[in-house]
Amino acid sequence: MIFNTGGVVVTLNQQIPDTTETQGVTTNAIAINLVDFHVGSNVVNGAIDIDQSAASLAVIPEPATWVEMLVGFGVVGLLVRGRTGSAAAAKT
Repeated sequence: MIFNTGGVVVTLNQQIPDTTETQGVTTNAIAINLVDFHVGSNVVNGAIDIDQSAASLAVIPEPATWVEMLVGFGVVGLLVRGRTGSAAAAKT
């Protein structure tokens, strides 16, 4: 949601994609941008961010995840091998 009045732009729940990471986002709960805002005879430009949070996701699985996947594939392999062995014994 964006409010724009007299050089003051207020943005609520702004989400900015992270361009340096492959997966990430930065969220501002409230962002106030001052663009040529007149205070007396002065002009103010700037930004105020309140409660900013950033999150990024790892693209490569952690080592524990790799171990879990390998164990899972091993269990599936043993189950398939056991079934084909018992099926061959049943045919004879």
